[in-house]
Amino acid sequence: KMKRETYTDMRVIRFMKDNMSAGMIDTEVHQSLARKFNVNSLPTLWFLDADGRPLTAVPGYVGADKLLRIMEYISTKAYEEIDYDTWLDRKKKS
Repeated sequence: KMKRETYTDMRVIRFMKDNMSAGMIDTEVHQSLARKFNVNSLPTLWFLDADGRPLTAVPGYVGADKLLRIMEYISTKAYEEIDYDTWLDRKKKS
């Protein structure tokens, strides 16, 4: 569903292209990698820093609007100063 809906949204494509490096891992082929990152259900989105260290995981379906908010939070490194829910509340108020 995310391949058909979320990853075809031009806003998501543009943001990823401009701000992130993205890849998909086949967890059946790369089972050790799935175990390393505790992937227990699909889809699971993992965000890593530039050195490959895990920042956070987002399990389950994520629509385009929510993914854009998450990617903005991650790409601006807001996580270094504030948790996602507080950041989102402040963003909605501004």
